[in-house]
Amino acid sequence: MKNPGEADLPEDVLAEGCRNDSRYGHTRAGAHRATLTVLWDNVRAAEHASRGQQKITLSAPLPAQCELPRKQTGKYCLVLVDDLTAEFDTGSLTWFVEALQALEHQVPATAVECPEIMTGRTGSGLFHVKHGRIHQ
Repeated sequence: MKNPGEADLPEDVLAEGCRNDSRYGHTRAGAHRATLTVLWDNVRAAEHASRGQQKITLSAPLPAQCELPRKQTGKYCLVLVDDLTAEFDTGSLTWFVEALQALEHQVPATAVECPEIMTGRTGSGLFHVKHGRIHQ
């Protein structure tokens, strides 16, 4: 039992969250549920930034979001990335892929086409799904 005013340990919070998530059948709390509003010159970025600018702005904190719990608990994250190549220009995509790979977390990602940056990457497994069948 913790003392009054003592903060919950991250592993205790995670354990309680897992119990509740199992009971409700979905994840109810976590960084992925947060709302982040970015302001550019006191205007919401979503109102005047391109979709590519929005994606890179919201993707930039992801490496730090993964590293903090790893440093606190020693456990690695599972980062799910849907439609990896959408909205990224070549430079932004290169930065994002290299930043995620440098963290050594597991990162399953989907993409309509395989970007050149992914071919030949050490530790990368590429799979092609065609007509419901998976090919390596």
